[in-house]
Amino acid sequence: MWVKSRNIIVVTFLISFQLFAQNIAIGQWRDHLAYNEGTDLAVAGKRIYCIANENLYYYDSETNEIVRQSKTVGFSDVNATAIDYDNATQTLFIGYKNANIDIIKNGEITNMPDVYRKQTVGNKTINNVKFYNSLAYVSTGLGIVVIDPKKLEVKDTYSIDTVLVSVNEVAFDNENIYAATSNGLYKAPKNNNYLSAFSVWKKMTYYPNKSITSVAVFNDSLIANFNETNINHTQIYDRINDVWLPYKADYPYTLNSLTDGGEQLIACYDGVTTLIDKNRNFTKIINNYYSPRQSKAVQDNEGNIWIADKVNSLVKIIANTDKFEYIKPKGPYNNKSSQLRTSANSIWVAPGGAQTGNNSYDLCNLSIFKDNEWKFIESDKFSNAAGSYNFWDAMCIAPNPNDENSGFVGSYGRGVAEVSNDSVLNVFRQGNSAIQFVTCCDFARIGGLDYDASGNLWIANGEVSNFLVVYTTDKNWYNFPLRSLNSPQLQGLIVSKSQKQWMISERNGVIGYDNAGTIENTKDDVEKLIVFEKGKGSIPGTGVYSIAEDMNGDIWIGSDKGISVLYSPDNVFGATNIEAQQIKIDQDGYIGYLLESEKVTCITIDDANRKWIGTESNGIFFISADGTKQLEHFNIDNSPLISNSVFSIAINHLTGEIFISTEKGIMSYKSTATLGFVAECEDVIAYPNPVKPNYTGVIAIRGLLQKSNVNITDVAGNLVYKTTTYGGQATWDGKNMKGDKAQPGVYFVLTSNDDATAGCSTKIVLMK
Repeated sequence: MWVKSRNIIVVTFLISFQLFAQNIAIGQWRDHLAYNEGTDLAVAGKRIYCIANENLYYYDSETNEIVRQSKTVGFSDVNATAIDYDNATQTLFIGYKNANIDIIKNGEITNMPDVYRKQTVGNKTINNVKFYNSLAYVSTGLGIVVIDPKKLEVKDTYSIDTVLVSVNEVAFDNENIYAATSNGLYKAPKNNNYLSAFSVWKKMTYYPNKSITSVAVFNDSLIANFNETNINHTQIYDRINDVWLPYKADYPYTLNSLTDGGEQLIACYDGVTTLIDKNRNFTKIINNYYSPRQSKAVQDNEGNIWIADKVNSLVKIIANTDKFEYIKPKGPYNNKSSQLRTSANSIWVAPGGAQTGNNSYDLCNLSIFKDNEWKFIESDKFSNAAGSYNFWDAMCIAPNPNDENSGFVGSYGRGVAEVSNDSVLNVFRQGNSAIQFVTCCDFARIGGLDYDASGNLWIANGEVSNFLVVYTTDKNWYNFPLRSLNSPQLQGLIVSKSQKQWMISERNGVIGYDNAGTIENTKDDVEKLIVFEKGKGSIPGTGVYSIAEDMNGDIWIGSDKGISVLYSPDNVFGATNIEAQQIKIDQDGYIGYLLESEKVTCITIDDANRKWIGTESNGIFFISADGTKQLEHFNIDNSPLISNSVFSIAINHLTGEIFISTEKGIMSYKSTATLGFVAECEDVIAYPNPVKPNYTGVIAIRGLLQKSNVNITDVAGNLVYKTTTYGGQATWDGKNMKGDKAQPGVYFVLTSNDDATAGCSTKIVLMK
């Protein structure tokens, strides 16, 4: 038996600090997950726990706090699928898609990975959990698992047929346990000592080959349901005559759940929730707010009805009224995020959709994080601007560097949308721009967007002859022919500081383009193709997936065989071929090339010129400026990162917060580098300040000049500590040069640039 416990008494404080503080502490994580699609819930005293978008949070009905519950505060996993609470033992059970389990009791999280770690063939997803006599009966894709939360052990497992059936839910009456499965409804004597033997289980006559979605025992009656197109079949079992009869609660909508509420049966349908008394009369019908699906509902001791709702997350219907409240944490529109980009103090999210070159046709719902708030531009605004088209599969994005409220979104099929504030101004494609459709159909495949220093927007237009497009600041359009390749797919574009365009063509390599500063004249343009073959580029591997320019002007390339670099890349456009160089590193005594076994999906440069590198299956690598030293490696096992599959990384250069897009949603991590200033310091602050006596983290000083020397002295002028900046930020651990904790008091921070021609200062107070 293997369990792992974490104390979460300080969860509320940590989450509140992470969500609402202007500056989260260096080294801390926070999640930016969606909480819109409510699927399950549980009332635990004054706390109402809800699973939404497979993420967990609770609402405290006494304090009105909304508190996220994730790996950042000690939970073991992501993708929660089922939850239940046992009042007798005050135990909360959380089940995950991968069959992992967390149990919360007395302010402590205990992880039970037994089912997750069990080597077996088949789908182990936890579909439902129900407490009965303080044991947790867990319905999974492989059968029923019985958990004893007191002993923190698996008490038993039930395989209920000779063939594998997925159990959706269980219910109990005085004699039997019932299992609603993918292949009919089963029952067995609940006190039988051999429930683990499939021979004990008998299939009932209720539509034996249908997937039974819900089963409940209410008022000593057995009720079960299966759904067909536009019809649900909810029936009650007549024990005396051994027949099933239609239940009065039948509605012409899909039934999603049945819950025994003691005096009432609560049935949730697509669009309506009903409460039915023991005489099968409706006592309440809830359809007074918009909802395409109400997943599950429970009633608390005060008569309030709580609904896990597919659109509105958690809905409270106030007791004895029709008044309702929507309750959910703030987050992005959904957890899809193919690309993140930064503008000033904003993070823009392209929600993506297309995978491996095939369209998913996911409508674009744009999410923007600004001033610790999430805002949206929803899909109907894109569709309205596009006329008869829907705007889908938004794979790339370019916020305006001169106006953080405007920018462009690129679709893998529908062209480029121009947005400003909360409006979509235009959708550009063939016919109203220089963008071209592919030859087969009216698809404009946009693979990348970026602004140049003059404010012109450059567009990678894939699978056409004129592959590169520019939309100038005076609203003129130009496109450029590609001579080295025939209509390649394009997956990325950057504009370098020297105003060259660099594009990714996954299976062909990297395309460099120099328009010689004359957009209108293509005759003087130079195009270069850097490929995998030695002598023609030497990019390692067979596919390119990411590209970035660092602060030295070097071009970093991510492939399926790690990292390579084009040093002095403008020389590529001369007569001599320039080869991409791999970086040798010493990793634990092994001399090899940087990340040579990794597929590098994204590369982002921080303000100290260090590299943040995302991979397809091994999380994030934080690398020194020259690439020769690994500073950190974050993955799901050693950090709160929620997935090892990383799509994109963006940095808020004002705060140093690193935003990470993964297949399961967005996380962020506070790093040490921020934007450094050249002429003079700006808004110098130290935080936390004043510093409480029990604080053990680092103290950050930001708003400083680039490459500053930092001296920290006491009031007498004695040097206590010295360091240098990362970009425009320095850190202090609160200790003196000997490593001893500094005494309480006032300390002066004095900084200067390399030649001592400029500097700034601030104060830090260490409290008693």
